[in-house]
Amino acid sequence: NDSIYTTLTDHISNLVDRIHMGITFDNSLLWNIQMLYPLEYDIATEVVEIISKELDIKIDKDEANFITLHIVNAETNTRMMEIYQITEIVSLINCVVDESFPHIDKENYAYQRFLTHCRWFAHRVLNEVSNSKKEKANFETLNLLNRQYGEASDCIVEIKKILSEKYSYEV
Repeated sequence: NDSIYTTLTDHISNLVDRIHMGITFDNSLLWNIQMLYPLEYDIATEVVEIISKELDIKIDKDEANFITLHIVNAETNTRMMEIYQITEIVSLINCVVDESFPHIDKENYAYQRFLTHCRWFAHRVLNEVSNSKKEKANFETLNLLNRQYGEASDCIVEIKKILSEKYSYEV
């Protein structure tokens, strides 16, 4: 989305002003941006380095989190607030998965694909898109998977519960 030229330029301008005034932001809510959006984060890190060098100012590396969100916003053509909410939902899902499977390899390509699917799923949750087709074959497949992968099934039930309680979304 071409709006990134305006929104990111505005963010960078405000960033420079904040640095000169000694103002910092608490971005503790954005602690896992690097994991959720690795490619975008790498680009944002380069942006921070370029700005630091060109303007001869010290920019906290955490600023790459905010720039990452601008890039994701432009990629997905969604509002910035929705990007924050998507990130929150994916983080919640990720926490449940971490508790259920503490030894999961997060550097694995399959895990990155999982996170990508979670991002699109979170988008559906926020936009209240559901799969209204309740075909018998789906339930048979689900029951088979639940029997074969009980631990994963328990994890999914916990995610479903959180989404229902926090977002009133029924999976």
